Amino acid sequence: MTPRQSKLLKAIIDEFIQSAEAVGSVNLASKYRLGVSPATIRNEMAELVKQGYLEKPHSSSGRVPTNMGFKFFIDRLLSDLEELEVKERASIREELFQARFDSDSLIYRALQHLAAQTGNLAVFSMESRAYYNGFSYLISKPDYAGKEELRDIFAVIEDNSLLRKMFNRYRGDKQIRILIGEDTGHGIFSDTTMLFSPVKLHGGKDGYLALVGPNRMNYARNIPLLEFIATNLSQVVSGW
Repeated sequence: MTPRQSKLLKAIIDEFIQSAEAVGSVNLASKYRLGVSPATIRNEMAELVKQGYLEKPHSSSGRVPTNMGFKFFIDRLLSDLEELEVKERASIREELFQARFDSDSLIYRALQHLAAQTGNLAVFSMESRAYYNGFSYLISKPDYAGKEELRDIFAVIEDNSLLRKMFNRYRGDKQIRILIGEDTGHGIFSDTTMLFSPVKLHGGKDGYLALVGPNRMNYARNIPLLEFIATNLSQVVSGW
């Protein structure tokens, strides 16, 4: 991929994350400083389609990112993660600390904040059960309108043994793991991304804090927020 194509792909994904609509060349030329004409943008978009990073929806003249495009974006183009404000960091720490003696309340507060601040589904899985908050956010997403994928996602989330198998299989050495579409091991997640982080529990056992939403989620915001909450949750629950 050429530098110009990389810059164009980033602009397309940034725009798609905001709008949830197929992105056209005229809009890109007017909104982003790409330094080329709409005609040149169209030619480069056609090349990105050939390479597998973009695709053309049937009912639109614009283009949308493929799972391959999102993976390239995260691995190579996502450089500026949003830094949490001091006030938000303090608020999260205070909420978790206040609920430190009540495990259900502690987990619920963590999930409630994560779901509300990202507009996605937040999940916490431990050996005995799974907790979740934010199904209503997914239902309202245009990404799932008229699709059965959402029903299948709910079925997976409610099966804690299946969730833990997924987490244990893909956890790796990174603090945050990102599974896009079929990377989850479930074909039903074709338009869905799962971000998750291990959480150390009492006695060395593993829990997992996860965020589930459409592929066009705001990674720059969601990754640092998930990591911060998971880290602070680990510090609290390790003392149970």
